[in-house]
Amino acid sequence: MVEKYNSLSCKVGDTDNQYSIKLITNDNTETVKELFQIASQNIEDYLREMDRQFSPDRKNSLVAEFQSGSQKPLMESATFSDIYTQTVIAEQMTHHYFSTNFGSKYDPTELIKGWIIDEGFNKYLKPLLNEANIVAVKFNDTSNTKISTKINSDYRWVIMIPKPESDQIAATYYLRNASIVTLQDKDVKHALISNKSHIQQVTVINNNVTDARVWAIAGLAVGTREFPKLISEAHLTGMMIDKKLGNINFREGSLGDILMKKY
Repeated sequence: MVEKYNSLSCKVGDTDNQYSIKLITNDNTETVKELFQIASQNIEDYLREMDRQFSPDRKNSLVAEFQSGSQKPLMESATFSDIYTQTVIAEQMTHHYFSTNFGSKYDPTELIKGWIIDEGFNKYLKPLLNEANIVAVKFNDTSNTKISTKINSDYRWVIMIPKPESDQIAATYYLRNASIVTLQDKDVKHALISNKSHIQQVTVINNNVTDARVWAIAGLAVGTREFPKLISEAHLTGMMIDKKLGNINFREGSLGDILMKKY
């Protein structure tokens, strides 16, 4: 017997930073609808607060205060301190191909884009899976996606990866629990992308969006010849699209020697 599923979905955030929330249920009761509405409102409030505290465009944000030379954000905000620590770790583990320093200013915007998805999902969506009728949850924006499915359910999310500047699909993943980030160089506000890089797009599948985004940005920056070293070191899974070589898949750090033969 094939189980039938219903879904609830909505958009949250503002026009420039819009997110999607989706819930899969096997019984679309009023209780489920109410829980989804509460979770959606909580995420809306969370996004607003994160923008207030961490937008570099706001003169009174923690990021702007830190950029001006104040150490107060590090000492007084646990969240800012955690994010700062994550950015330091991210730079070190990617050999500085991911960076948060531009023009001598600290700007964690690219890491925070992943952090927001992870934290919002873990606080407000994943707990819904404890409810009897809720099967799966999803939180995403245009390039970052986080999904989770109830342990005893066979439901799988269908994640389609588009080809750059095309309506065609480069790959389709059927996943239960994962964080997926797909980035093109034009999607990244800050990245030290080399002119020698021929990578058009990178997809990384990880346990959390924050790390997946960091590695995707690093991949775009380092280029096709050097990215396999990072893939191997970090045991990455995903796909890159190279202008010359096309689609190149990698899984848990392994990929063929096609790069060194043809590049």
